[in-house]
Amino acid sequence: MSTRTTIIQQIFASMEAIALEAISTIELEKEKTFYCKIASFNSLNNADYTEFHEQWSLRAPELASVGEVRVRKTTCSERTIYELTTKIKQSEGKRETTTEIDEAQFNAMRSISPFGMIKERHVFKIDPKLTGGTQLKWEVDVYLKPDGTYHEWCKVDLEYNAALTSIPPMPIEMSKVIADNGFSNYTVEDKELVDYLYNNVFKSKNPKLI
Repeated sequence: MSTRTTIIQQIFASMEAIALEAISTIELEKEKTFYCKIASFNSLNNADYTEFHEQWSLRAPELASVGEVRVRKTTCSERTIYELTTKIKQSEGKRETTTEIDEAQFNAMRSISPFGMIKERHVFKIDPKLTGGTQLKWEVDVYLKPDGTYHEWCKVDLEYNAALTSIPPMPIEMSKVIADNGFSNYTVEDKELVDYLYNNVFKSKNPKLI
């Protein structure tokens, strides 16, 4: 078994122990994901708030069906927080366990992660009238090129619950939208495009390990 796989398993076990002692840190993540080509970047200015994310993950083929471990640095309104999240796959969604860490722990995890994501998250709150009275939100993740400009493709997530009976309108204008219905339901063209986006747009290589 590889060293990286062993580390992931150890972190999973550690996070599960934390979860047993602090149930409030556990959430069942249910979301719908869309891959979108942005038609108007100006509409991002209408977001309720914006965060800057730098995140790094550890995944191993042996644990692909189990989940992943991720660290994230979030900067918003001059405040920075560091978090470690374990995502464990379940039939009804992903069980997320999150705990706050310090900068040194974040840097240590980043040093052994080959890939990460550098992005801006623009959050748009949805009118509760459209969501059965529940306050839900759109999360629009846009990815930065090395020169500081945006890639035209973005990833959009919609957290949902049982009260949501239909998808509300997208918060910004898109010229193309691909709904994530699982790889088995993609057209060949869409699967190739989503593969390309993850490998060439969404992921950032760790220059210290590549």
